[in-house]
Amino acid sequence: GAHKPAFAATVMEMVDAATAGVAFSANPLNSDLDEMLVDAGYGLGESVVDGSIVADRFVWDKVGGRLLESKVGSKAQEVRLAADGGVEVRRVGAERQAVRSLSDEQLRQLAALVAAVEGAYGRPMDTEWAYTEAGELRLLQARPVTTLHPLDE
Repeated sequence: GAHKPAFAATVMEMVDAATAGVAFSANPLNSDLDEMLVDAGYGLGESVVDGSIVADRFVWDKVGGRLLESKVGSKAQEVRLAADGGVEVRRVGAERQAVRSLSDEQLRQLAALVAAVEGAYGRPMDTEWAYTEAGELRLLQARPVTTLHPLDE
């Protein structure tokens, strides 16, 4: 018989992020499954994803629950929600650029969230996340990591 077309619409809340970015549940730079790699910046995550800023980079030890590496990026701008419903690009002052965008506690919370996503899917995941101005951590999306290479025994 004839197949009727189906349609679905998803409506998602736009998160007004104070800090956002990407987190890989396995480090794609060295294929280490025990490390989480995080790139983060101020505002919406689009400036991290599109490369328009030099994001902060963190490497988190998932087994030991501690920060292994922290590199503060310049984060010269942030994209924020505008009052009219669009977005606006704001300059980030030098003093704020020099400050880490995530605390150790926020990284610990993010590691727990990313581990839960990895556990649910049963494989390393590439996630996008945001912290709101109120300090709430939100998972925005997740997809499998496709850039891991087996390590030599």
